[in-house]
Amino acid sequence: MMDSMSTRTGFKKVFPAPQVIKVLLLIVGAIHFYFVRELETFVFFGFLALGLEVLDLFMRVLQHRVFRPKKTTKATLITGATIGLMTLLGAGALSFDMNYEAHILTLFILSAVIGDVNSIMVFIFHPITKRMKQKVILKAKQKIAAQDVKVIGITGSYGKSSTKEFLYQILEAAYPGEVLRTPGNTNVDIGVAQVILKNLKPQHKIMVVEMGAYKKGEIRAICDIVKPEIGIITAVAAQHLALFGSLKNIQDAKYELIESLPEDGVALFNVDSDGAVGLADRAIDDGRKILTFSCEKTAKFMALHVQVQAREINFDIHGVKFTASVFGRQNLPNLLAAIAVARECGIPLQDIAKTVRNIQMPDKIMCLKESKTYGDDLLIIDDSYNANPDGVVAALNYMEAFKGYAKIFVFPGMLELGPKTDMEHIRVGKKIEKTCDFTVFTSEDFIKPIKLGLGDNYKKYIISQSAEQTLQAIKEYSKNGKIVVLFESRGSESVMEELLK
Repeated sequence: MMDSMSTRTGFKKVFPAPQVIKVLLLIVGAIHFYFVRELETFVFFGFLALGLEVLDLFMRVLQHRVFRPKKTTKATLITGATIGLMTLLGAGALSFDMNYEAHILTLFILSAVIGDVNSIMVFIFHPITKRMKQKVILKAKQKIAAQDVKVIGITGSYGKSSTKEFLYQILEAAYPGEVLRTPGNTNVDIGVAQVILKNLKPQHKIMVVEMGAYKKGEIRAICDIVKPEIGIITAVAAQHLALFGSLKNIQDAKYELIESLPEDGVALFNVDSDGAVGLADRAIDDGRKILTFSCEKTAKFMALHVQVQAREINFDIHGVKFTASVFGRQNLPNLLAAIAVARECGIPLQDIAKTVRNIQMPDKIMCLKESKTYGDDLLIIDDSYNANPDGVVAALNYMEAFKGYAKIFVFPGMLELGPKTDMEHIRVGKKIEKTCDFTVFTSEDFIKPIKLGLGDNYKKYIISQSAEQTLQAIKEYSKNGKIVVLFESRGSESVMEELLK
């Protein structure tokens, strides 16, 4: 929250202008009423503020910027309690014998504090929801413990979801109907527990579990539920540095997966990541069985003769040739991890190679899409799932494979990098300058360090204030010929939808 609020965009989300205006008018009106004892002026400003809020909501609906929360038991309880309390307070206030200005003033005050009331409800319901969570986790632990399931845990600063999906596809091809994985970005203890209770069936023999963390202890909590036998560290880097405070804290958190493995468990490490190399050395010192994978260094599973093309990647492992519809070299370590674990599960490399030929990229992670109207002349690279410095630079590198295309980049910046924020945005700026013909920055939050990376000569960019402006800029540039557009991080879904029509 603090990292998000340090940016202009994040601050606006927490303190939207209409809400700020209402509160300011409330304060000014209270002062005015104290000295003048006149409600009419204050009520006028109250209606003005509410009108601005309604207008803002109307505009956000038109621009598809209204997002509905996920319907969970917790959300339903908190929202219902908030609405119920506000209704009671409003009805109670209206029951008093006051003039209409006082009634309107009371309702205005209630509308101004509803966000605070909702926050109080979160606090009040916390003990209840915590107890509910503990009961769900206990049931999940009992269920999975009663079933013979080999659990494979995956964690890392990035690459978790891609590795999970690649591994699932390979295992499912070899053992149809016997493999379960955590869906989407489900990677916390309560989410994993709910997947076990809802989706784990008697026929499942293998479960692939993505494990995320925002602080120490969270991965250990997931491991306490599922008891993994194989653990994968995809990479360890400065992602989420603002949350953990140091790279060592990030390493310690990720290593909780390795510490949770049984004595005969297997730990896999991406030795292309310096942070993961440190954990591999630590695992060796702890007497763990380890496997390493790499596309750059010597490793047990090493990709040789790597050829990265626009629509596929080719490489060899132990003399077996692989061709995969995986886009960008940055996804190769994730695929190698999946291949290594599949081999550990008894699947021959030749069979894995056949499956890999038809493997699918996870949604919103380096997905290559064509416009229905313009076909091959307008290509979209949807990498909007997340944005980390190494991944952004790698995605920009991938764009270079599209010879003859003008290269457009849509980018809001990267959060949670802590003290490395400026340095990493400068690095991305330098890569943009070398790669992109045109760039749309959808936020001003990190524009200063990015400009330092771009240098004084790069003028081919705009700072967009809306999805409409972003879309218009891309369409104008597309008149020059064939284009490929890379979308990094979230927030431009509506623009992609329009371009793909």
